[in-house]
Amino acid sequence: MRRGRNHPWRALLVPLLGTLLWAVPATGESHPRREWDSFARGRLATNERHSIAVDEDGNVWSWGIEAIGQIRGDRFKNQQLPARVPSLSEVTTVALGDNHALALRRDGTVWGLGSNDLGQLGSGQDPWGQEGHLTPVQVSGLTDVIAIAARAHHGLALRRDGTVWAWGANWYGQLGDGEGLDRYLPVPVLGLKDVVDIATSAQHSLALRRDGTVWVWGDNSSGQLGDGTYTSRPTAAPVPGLTGVVALAAGVTHSLAVRADGSVWAWGGNGAGQLGDGTRASRATAAPVPGLTKAVSLAAGDQHSLAVRGDGSVWGWGSNWLGQLGDGTLQDRLTSAPVSNLRGVVALAASSQHSMALHRNGTLWAWGFNSGQMGTGSDFRPAPVRLKNPRNVVDAAISYYSALAVRADGTVWAWGNNDAGQLGDGTRITRAEPGQVPGFSDAVAVELQNLSAFALSADGTVWAWGDNSSGLLGDGTRVSRSTPMPVPNLSGIVALEGSSGHLLALRQDGTVWAWGNNASGQLGDGTTTSRLTPAQVPGLSEVVALDAGSGFSLVLRQDGTVWAWGDNAAGQLGDGTRVSRLTPARVPGLLDVEALSAASLSVLALRQDGTVWGWGGNASGQLGRNPSYTQPTPSPVPGLTEVSAISVGGLYGLALRRDGSVWSWGGNTSGTLGYATAGDLSATPAPVPHLTDIVTLVAGSESALATRANGEVLSWGNNANQTIGDGVSSLHTRPSPVLLPCHFTRISPTEHPAINP
Repeated sequence: MRRGRNHPWRALLVPLLGTLLWAVPATGESHPRREWDSFARGRLATNERHSIAVDEDGNVWSWGIEAIGQIRGDRFKNQQLPARVPSLSEVTTVALGDNHALALRRDGTVWGLGSNDLGQLGSGQDPWGQEGHLTPVQVSGLTDVIAIAARAHHGLALRRDGTVWAWGANWYGQLGDGEGLDRYLPVPVLGLKDVVDIATSAQHSLALRRDGTVWVWGDNSSGQLGDGTYTSRPTAAPVPGLTGVVALAAGVTHSLAVRADGSVWAWGGNGAGQLGDGTRASRATAAPVPGLTKAVSLAAGDQHSLAVRGDGSVWGWGSNWLGQLGDGTLQDRLTSAPVSNLRGVVALAASSQHSMALHRNGTLWAWGFNSGQMGTGSDFRPAPVRLKNPRNVVDAAISYYSALAVRADGTVWAWGNNDAGQLGDGTRITRAEPGQVPGFSDAVAVELQNLSAFALSADGTVWAWGDNSSGLLGDGTRVSRSTPMPVPNLSGIVALEGSSGHLLALRQDGTVWAWGNNASGQLGDGTTTSRLTPAQVPGLSEVVALDAGSGFSLVLRQDGTVWAWGDNAAGQLGDGTRVSRLTPARVPGLLDVEALSAASLSVLALRQDGTVWGWGGNASGQLGRNPSYTQPTPSPVPGLTEVSAISVGGLYGLALRRDGSVWSWGGNTSGTLGYATAGDLSATPAPVPHLTDIVTLVAGSESALATRANGEVLSWGNNANQTIGDGVSSLHTRPSPVLLPCHFTRISPTEHPAINP
């Protein structure tokens, strides 16, 4: 491809929560900086859930949570690594909204797929009652388009004649038609002509005219329209005093522009320093970003900004709490600084949580927080991986946020998210591999509830740390803490379980004690009054095991019967009704039970004959039967015999058989089944490959742990909060390669000025 050649498909890169859009010269007009990225323009787009990209042949690839175009049944499925979208070809440019995508084809037509609840696909169909489109539909009436943009629930298109057209949600006047009404078909943005570039955020939009002026419209609550006021406007007007502009980008509440002299100008919201002026003060007029020169293109996330310089280096500033600046830290930057070890970049994209770059050699790089949208492979483990530490685990607990384990030597180890200090090390620093919790040498069990952690010592005392906003730490306060402290007036405890803001403790005398949230009567005291300290559950004795789900509690008595109380919306109390109960009552018809497991709205019970029975919520087949909303009475899980242990996660089940094999079934959104592609549901139990000699098993909401007889610990599932524990973080503070099974057009040094490092 030759520099300086004009192509009708030139478009813009428009990620959802941060948009990078380069100038598109009108026919016959050229500018060196506007030609800088013509090879890469519009090749990738991203938001906080998923990403899409166009390869050198015009094929579209997508990945992430509910990845656009990756169809399973009647919805988009989760896709761990990039996969081709079969229904799109001959594409030159892509753009993403919250739950919809736009694609510009070489023939100048625009196509959309995904949600259409606010008319964001521009097809003219009344969105009332629509579920959206899993395959592309054409945006009605648009031809000869050379650029597209999308954010949230709307889209923009730039036609070759210099006019701009808009459709979808119009709550803030971001469509620029002067009306403020949602539009199901494209309408022209009033008063705009000779436009060569467009950019949009969720609430405001920008256009660059051939004369180098910038025109803006929509929300102005943070001064993002740059007119010196904070008054929103449903029609386009120029940004005063800003001329010679060659590129634009729009963040959620701030705007960016590159001038022909290579300077970057910024205005609007500045709460995280995204204006790059060394302050956090918002500004309603455009001003230069100090110290940044020779810029050629831009990207804007929610509250961070990125710029590419002519040498192919990337510079960032603003919010960095998830590593989205790529400088190796998690500290916000109020002035621009280089992204670590990244040169030769020809395109950028940014969302609220991460950033992406296209290298001149056709590879993609990403940094920041990853829940699948980065495509680096660090977000899910669909097959078990081995942890380096700890070994010889005797008990473990996993929440969505963190994981705990007890070793045979009585030490406690923790890893994952640490926002509330639940790792117990006195810090708030997240950790991707296990580290020891100080002060324990005689622990025998652990429990996790969201951001709260617990350990049971051999002497029968319970220790608690982490979040205490619901009084879950049992000390009579709501003060959180990052180091373990004993729960007062609680002794002789032999087991500990909890869920959804409440805890249950079993004393050696067979009584049960409870505290925390009681909105559904899950404390079993006949009231719905929450408790900040433990109190005995009346009427229970000879209890040998317990567990809890979302708003309900269960116990197993010495005679093999199961008793339940609390919320019963999904039949999780097992009595054949959906009537909640404030005090314990027996689950009818269930005898000879030796173990229980509960999570969310589902319950599994292991009987002495080695069979597994289930009841409650079954939306993903977690009870071993075809998915249904509820199963209010216990029934056997088909095909399971000789089971020695059970564990149920949020939407899936695990069983350990006497031969040391592990069987799984139910939902597999995060790869929790351990054997199938993430997202493939299976209601029929099947063995997890390569898992042998297992002695302990625990299912978390989106990840699982198993321990082998030789002391090895294995983990699989979602790694969004580093709960896998293999040392590979889903939080990338420096650029990491996207595992894309294709390349973009490779660009030689003679064709492009970006330097190959």
